[in-house]
Amino acid sequence: MQSITLEALPPEIKTVVLYDIPDLASLNALVHASPSSHALYISQRKQLLSTILARCLQLPVMVDAVAALIALRGREERRKVPKPGREAVDEFLSKYIPLRSIFYPPNSFSARKYLGQKLDVYQVFASLTEDELLEMARLHTTVEFILEGMVHSFLELRPDTQTPEEKNVVLSPSETFRMQRALYRLEIHRLLFNSRDLPSFEGLDYFEDVHLEDGDQWSFFLSLFSPWEMEEIRCVLMYIYRVYKELPGATVFDD
Repeated sequence: MQSITLEALPPEIKTVVLYDIPDLASLNALVHASPSSHALYISQRKQLLSTILARCLQLPVMVDAVAALIALRGREERRKVPKPGREAVDEFLSKYIPLRSIFYPPNSFSARKYLGQKLDVYQVFASLTEDELLEMARLHTTVEFILEGMVHSFLELRPDTQTPEEKNVVLSPSETFRMQRALYRLEIHRLLFNSRDLPSFEGLDYFEDVHLEDGDQWSFFLSLFSPWEMEEIRCVLMYIYRVYKELPGATVFDD
């Protein structure tokens, strides 16, 4: 029987294959290996990215992935139009806490003002533009890359691990979403509180208005999380410090 190459398949079949791809890494591999698949991807990129991201992101992770995009938008706006740090964080929380309400009733001081407010994460996700979906795909690819490195790094530290170089280590779904969620939350923290490259402006003091101290970071953001969620974030943070020596983009004030 004569073999049929991927390029020779009808466009309808290639489209079905693209929409059935399980994750972003597989999508990236296919569109780089097949010119015709790449052309189909470009023509339907928004819907393809939306479909595959929805498949990749479990609901607990989806909330923080969408929130990271909201935090990124806010930071980009602050680069263009200077804004006091507390105001910027409060604007973020006005969306983040209602997004979290599906899982977490407001139980901290910063969350109580949003008591009873809800925001459907899937409605927000459905409203994202193609560029925003691309940004989300890039960030999730980075999250998956870092998590894979974390797994192998931790295995190497375990004395009972016989094959630390094993490449096919698979975390359970609950382990995956907990660590992915922690990575997103650490990125949100950076976007909200890292003051590097943020402009100051007349009438506002840098240390009082642009850079927020540790106490503010705790009361505004970190106090939202339970002790075990804080431990997840700390686990990621310690890994990054150990492997990369310092957080990407960190300043002396953020260390």
